Amino acid sequence: MESSVFHTQISAVRALAATSFNDRNELLMAFVVDPKKNLLARVIAVQMIEEVKATELRERIASFSPNASTESVGLGISVMGPRVGTRFPSSLKQAIEELLDHWK
Repeated sequence: MESSVFHTQISAVRALAATSFNDRNELLMAFVVDPKKNLLARVIAVQMIEEVKATELRERIASFSPNASTESVGLGISVMGPRVGTRFPSSLKQAIEELLDHWK
């Protein structure tokens, strides 16, 4: 996860989420709050936290939310169409807010 290439960071975050490491959730949280990491990869890390149901991170994520970037991020392509229900958070802050809302 130390690569500066965002594709590599995203792959690393997704691979980490698929592991059963004892500190997996802590590593995902550390990635989310690290300002040196790519914003898109950090959004993916939030989604991985949701996927692995790491609800023990709720308070830490909530306390980080006010500091989360509102800078626009995206996948670089438009996949929206009348039959495609794909949506993606527009910022790290939105990803965190959606996660917290889902966990209510």
